[in-house]
Amino acid sequence: MSLLRTACLLTLLFALSGCQLFDSRTYPLYGPESIASLQPAVLMIDREASLSLEISEVIENYTRLLPMLKDPETQMKVLHRLADLKLQKGELLMAEQAVDELDIAITAYLGLLERYPDRDDNDHVLYQLAKTYELKGLRDQHLKILTRIAEQYPGSNYYAEVQFRRGEILFTDELYRLAEQAFSAVILTEAPKEESPFLANAHYMQGWSLFKQAKYSLALVSYSRVLDLLLSQDSADQDKASALVANQHQTLVEDLMRVMSLSFSYLGGAESLGALFAETGQRHYEHVVYSSYADFLLNKEQFSDAVLVYKNYIARQPLSLWSPKYQMQIITVLVHAGFKKDIYPEKVRFVETYGLGSEFWQTHAPKPEPESATDSLGYTKEQLEPLLKELADRHYVKAGQLRKAAKKRSASKQKTLDEYTLSARYNRAFTETFPNHLDLPERLVLLAESETQLSHFPEAISAFERAGYEFSEFSGRSDTAYASVLLYDDYLNSIKALPKDKLPTEQEARQALLESLSIKREQAQMRFVDIHKQDNRAVPVLYLVSSEYFDRKDYQGALPLAQRLIDWPTSFEGAPKLDKQTLLESSLIKAHSLYALNDFVLSEGAYQEVLTQMPAKDKRRAATIESLAASVFKQAEAKLADGQTLLAVDEFLRVGLVAPTSTLRASAEYDAAGYLIELKEWHRAIDVISDFRKRYPKHNLLDTLPAKMALAYRETEQWEAAAGELRIMRKLAKTEQEKQDIQFIVAELYDKADNKKEAILSYRLYANTYAEPADVYMEVTHRLAQLYKETDKPLKRRFWLAKQMKKVDSLGDAADDRMRFLAAGAASVLANDAFIQYKRIKLKLPLNETMIKKTKALEKAMKAYQKTASYGVSQFSTEAGYRMADIYAQLSRDLMDSDRPTGLNELELEQYEILLEEQAYPFEDSAIEIHEQNSSRSWIGIYDDWVQNSFDALKELLPGRYDKPELKSEIIYDLY
Repeated sequence: MSLLRTACLLTLLFALSGCQLFDSRTYPLYGPESIASLQPAVLMIDREASLSLEISEVIENYTRLLPMLKDPETQMKVLHRLADLKLQKGELLMAEQAVDELDIAITAYLGLLERYPDRDDNDHVLYQLAKTYELKGLRDQHLKILTRIAEQYPGSNYYAEVQFRRGEILFTDELYRLAEQAFSAVILTEAPKEESPFLANAHYMQGWSLFKQAKYSLALVSYSRVLDLLLSQDSADQDKASALVANQHQTLVEDLMRVMSLSFSYLGGAESLGALFAETGQRHYEHVVYSSYADFLLNKEQFSDAVLVYKNYIARQPLSLWSPKYQMQIITVLVHAGFKKDIYPEKVRFVETYGLGSEFWQTHAPKPEPESATDSLGYTKEQLEPLLKELADRHYVKAGQLRKAAKKRSASKQKTLDEYTLSARYNRAFTETFPNHLDLPERLVLLAESETQLSHFPEAISAFERAGYEFSEFSGRSDTAYASVLLYDDYLNSIKALPKDKLPTEQEARQALLESLSIKREQAQMRFVDIHKQDNRAVPVLYLVSSEYFDRKDYQGALPLAQRLIDWPTSFEGAPKLDKQTLLESSLIKAHSLYALNDFVLSEGAYQEVLTQMPAKDKRRAATIESLAASVFKQAEAKLADGQTLLAVDEFLRVGLVAPTSTLRASAEYDAAGYLIELKEWHRAIDVISDFRKRYPKHNLLDTLPAKMALAYRETEQWEAAAGELRIMRKLAKTEQEKQDIQFIVAELYDKADNKKEAILSYRLYANTYAEPADVYMEVTHRLAQLYKETDKPLKRRFWLAKQMKKVDSLGDAADDRMRFLAAGAASVLANDAFIQYKRIKLKLPLNETMIKKTKALEKAMKAYQKTASYGVSQFSTEAGYRMADIYAQLSRDLMDSDRPTGLNELELEQYEILLEEQAYPFEDSAIEIHEQNSSRSWIGIYDDWVQNSFDALKELLPGRYDKPELKSEIIYDLY
C-alpha cells in the first residue's frame, strides 16, 4: 500500500471515528413552492469531508479499509458510508452520462439493512434507499420503503417528508383516502413547529385529497389553513389574493382559489362560505375568498349566484369597509345582467345600510384621526350623493303621478303618501349628509313639498324657511317664505282637529303647543309683512296676525293690530284700499277684544256697529247677536259679583228683552231660576222653571231641572210632585247607583204622601232591581210586606216574606241582627200559616188516609218552625219552640179525638182505644220534651210569653212535676 493511499485511509478512519456519518446541520427538505415544484429532497453532502478526492477513488479506499477494521461499529459506519457514496456516484452518472448504476447503491443499502437490522438510525438508510428507488422510477418499491419508514420510525426526522412523499404517490395513484391520512400525519407532526417547509403544502394536498373524495366542506377547511399560513394580515385594501401573497406562492394561491370556488359551487353556493367561516372562525381574508368566488361565478355568467355571494358577505360582515363596495358591486352586476326589478331595492339597501345615522356610518365616523376617517367614508359618500338624489326624485315623480291618478281612484291615496314619505326621507338624508352642497336649496324645497303632502308641518316649515331665508341668491326665496307662513295655518288646524284630551295636564300641554305655534306663526307673518308690505299678500297676512293675537286671547295686542288694519289705507304712501270684508273682520276683532277685556258697555256699542256693517244674510249675524246678548249677560254677572243677587236675576231676565232671539236667553233664564233656588224663593223658582220648560221643551239643560224642582216641591211639602220629579231624575241618571238611590227616595216620598199604590209600585221596582245593599233590600221588602198587609193582599205579602228569608239565607254569617230579625219574623208568619193548615186537618175514617195528610202537614209545619228558630232570634225562637211542642200535643189530642170505627163490640173498642193511646203517647212525650227545652231558656235569661206558655203546657201535661207549689228557699238550700 503506497504511502499516499495509507495516509488517505488513515484520514478516512479518523473522519469516521471523530464525527457522525452525516453532517449534523439541518437542511430544508422541501421548499415553499407550488405543488408543481414539489420534488424529492436531495441529500446535501459536504464536499470538504471527501478531501476533494474522486468518488470512485474514495469508494475504492473505503473498500480496502474495510478488511482492516476490527471494531464492528466502525465497520458498520464504513459500510453505510460506502452505500451513500455509491448512491452519490449513481446520481452523478445518471445526471451527466445517463448511465444507471443505482443498483449498486440499492445492493449496498439492502446489505447494510440485512447485516444491521436493528440499528437506531436505519431510518436514514431506508430514506436513502427510498430515494434510490425514486431515482430509478421504481414507484412500488419507493412507496413500500416510505411506508416502512412511516410505520417503524414515527419519531424520525424524515417522518414528515416521508409521509408527504407517500401522500403524493398515493394521490397520484388516486388512493385519496390513504393520501389524506398521509397528509394529515404531516400536519399533525409539523403543526406545533414555528416554521415548516411542509405544513402549507400538506394542508393544500390534504384539501385536494378531500376534494377528490367529494368531502368539500372538509377540503375547504384545509384550504383555509393554507390561507392562514400564506396570506398577509394587511388585507384591508385589497380583495385579490395575488395582492396579499408572496410572489413564490402566487400560483399555489390562485389554484387554491379556483378549487375553493369549485367546492363552494358543489356545496350549494353562497351559503357554503358562511358555513366555512363559521367552522374556522373569522378570518382577515374573508373578503378575498368571497370576492374570488364572486369573480368565479361572474366569469361563468352566474349573476344571481354572484349577487348571493356578495349579500352573504354583507350579512356576515355588515360593518366591514368592503360591505358597501360589495353592495355597489351587487348593483353593478344587476345592471349588467339586466335584472331591472332588483336594482331599486339594492340601491335603497345601500342608502339605508350605509347612510348617515346607520351603524356602519357611526362605526366609521371621524375619529381623532380625521384623515383616516375621511378615507374610510369617502367611498360611501361618493356613492350616496347620486343615489340619494336618484331615489328622492324617483319617488317624488311617482308621487306626483299617483296624486293625479288619485282624483279618479281614491284607493291610490295611501300609495301617494308612501311615495312622498320616501322622497322626503331621501331628500332629508341628502341635506344632512351634504350640508354644504350647491344643490341644497332645491333639495330643501323638494323636501318641504313632500313633507307638506305628508302633513309633517314642522319639517316642511323648517325646510321652506331655510330655503327662503338662508340662501340670498336663491330666486324663489320670497315664495318659499310665504309658503312657510301658509303652512303654519295648516299646522295649527291639524292640531285643533285632533280629539280633545280629557286629562287636564294634557289639555294644558295641548294649549301650550297651540300658543307656541301661534307665536311662531305671528313672527313669520310679521317678518313677511315688514319685508314685503308692498306685496298684495301683506294685508291678508297682517289680518292673520291680528286673528292670531285674538285666538291667543292677547286682546291687548289684537286691538292695535285690528285698528292698524282699519287705518291701513292711510298708513303709508301707495297703500292699497281696504276691502269691506277685511274692514268687517277687523271690526269684529275689535268688538270681541273689548268684550274680552271686560269693557262690556263699549263692547255692546261695538257689536251694534258691527251689526250695521254686517249683511243681513251673513251667517255670523246670529253669533254677533249672541255676543251682544252676552254683554248684557256679563252686566248681570257683575251685579252678582257685587252681591246684588235679586237685581242680577232681573238682569238675567232682561237678556230676553235685549236679544230675544239669542240662545243666551235660555241660559240667562236658567241662571235666574238657579239663583232663585239659592235665595229659597221656592214659588217664584217653580214659576220660572215651569215657563222655561214650556219655552224650551228641547233645551239641553232640561235634564238639570228635575233636581231643582224636586227640591222646591219638597220644601213646599208637595210630596207626590217631588216624587214625580225624582222619577224623571232616575231616567236621567247615568249610573246604576244613582238610579238605585233615587228609586228608594221616590218610594219613601210616595209612602210619605200615603199613596200606597205608588209606594208599593216604587218599593217593588226597587226590590226587583236591586238586591244590594242587603240591609236596604231587607227594609224595602219588609215595608212591602207591611203595605200588602195593610192593603189586604196576603199572598203578595207572603211572597215578599219569603224573599226576606231567601236573602238572609244567601248571606249566611254576613247577615246582621236586623236582617235576621226580619227574616225570623217572616219565617214565623209562614210557619204559623203551616200550623193553621195543620190544625185544620181532622183525623177521620179511614184513619190511615187522613193520618198521612196530617203527618205531611206536621212535617211541613215543623220544618217551618225549625227554620224560624234557625235565625237565632229569641223572640221568634221561643214561639217556634212552643209551636213545635204544640204540634205534637195537638197530634196526640187529635188521635185520641179521632172517629172510632163502627161495628166494634165492646172488647174490640177497648182494644182500639188502647191502640190509639199507644200511638198518641209518643207524640205527647215529644211535646213534653220540646216544651222542656223551650222553658229551659229561662235559665239563660230568656223569658217571654212563649216560654211562659211552655211552662203552662207542662203543668197540664206533667202536673206532678210542674204543677206543684214552690219550695221555700231555706229548703232548697238544705237540699244543696
